[in-house]
Amino acid sequence: MQEMHTDHVRAPSKSREVLETLGNFANVFKAFIGVNYLVMAFAMSQAGIILGSVGILVVAVVTSHCCQLIVKCKRTAVAKIAMGVNNSDEIEDAACSLQYGDVAIAAIGNNGRALVDTFLVLTQFGFCVSYFIFIGSTLNALAPSMPVDGTIGIFAVLEGLISLIRDLRHLSGVSVIANIALLYGFVVVLSHEAQDFSVNKDIVYARWDTAPIFFGLATGAYEGIGTIIPIESSMREKRGQFTMLLRAAVICVTVILGSFGILGYLVYGPDVDQIIISELPDNGVSRAVRIGLLVGVVCTFPLQMYPVIEIFEGLLGRMITPHGEGAYLLAGPASSARLGPISRTVLRFVLVAGAAGLAILFQNTFGYFSSIVGAVGSSALAFVLPALFDCLMHRALLTPVLLAKNALIIAFGVLGGAAGLYTSIKALV
Repeated sequence: MQEMHTDHVRAPSKSREVLETLGNFANVFKAFIGVNYLVMAFAMSQAGIILGSVGILVVAVVTSHCCQLIVKCKRTAVAKIAMGVNNSDEIEDAACSLQYGDVAIAAIGNNGRALVDTFLVLTQFGFCVSYFIFIGSTLNALAPSMPVDGTIGIFAVLEGLISLIRDLRHLSGVSVIANIALLYGFVVVLSHEAQDFSVNKDIVYARWDTAPIFFGLATGAYEGIGTIIPIESSMREKRGQFTMLLRAAVICVTVILGSFGILGYLVYGPDVDQIIISELPDNGVSRAVRIGLLVGVVCTFPLQMYPVIEIFEGLLGRMITPHGEGAYLLAGPASSARLGPISRTVLRFVLVAGAAGLAILFQNTFGYFSSIVGAVGSSALAFVLPALFDCLMHRALLTPVLLAKNALIIAFGVLGGAAGLYTSIKALV
């Protein structure tokens, strides 16, 4: 009887472990996937079917490796904190509270936070601008009589009100709605491509002149680098599973992005629209897809804007009460808490209004604008900085081969980003 009771107790424990592992995988996966899969067919048209297929595999492998590098640097930063702290609980709190910017401080000093925050703002704010462009164009497709400028303005007010929510935990329900809506759009569009499948006669194997645009779009499509550190920290005693879950998530995201890009390009050819849902026929199904994706984007917007708000609130808070490096790395009151409620409200509306204004300015350039965001912000965060921080924090431990590998990653990010920026701006002009 005692043995039966023990087995009965162990079963729920194993179930909880499985559910916890699945939950951790879902968090990693969710960090990498967004609405950028809608532009992957256009991205593939900029590189060609062979070059694009190889390119997305290269981006996936380098992204996965650099995520592991930044987590490695984070653990070194925690070890640096632990040398001056005797309280194990305080060390664990520091390990769970460190962000990308804190790792940058450990690598290159206080200027590191400014560097990371700059690229985080460029990336996340750029995503928000792209979301507004998508909202305006989608509503215009549903109701052509509604001007794009006006619809973006209306939704800017709505998103401004949602952005007033202070606690990210209160947005968890919004996140669930967004994921369901985005998954619905993915399944319907992919099934439509499969039903109408026939290889377009104008596809090409490689396009080197516009391949840098593909680099920006593919790099930006893997959105998770900015949130990898807090996700790994939240796993606590399950952190040993992080590398396995990261690789599994990147593989799944790569399959989604690759299938969407390759299938869409094969079906619609080099003239595929920047947002692939524009290729759907005008019927009830396509309208339902647009509405579903619209709901998903509207619900995802505050999650993308939240890091930008947090960075600006922290910046203004530190301007009010400056402090040194130690205050960044050890747990303490958030800098944003030094701002009054009116200042925080005004700041949030100003940021949302700024994103809406840029969306109105670039309303017909979703693909090219997304490429610029990926080429400038995402390539720096995902490739350049992790490899650079690894060199600076572990230079005594790295062999010449590992140093050369990091140098190649840095060159890949810098040269690919510069080429992507130039080519995207050239296409816009």
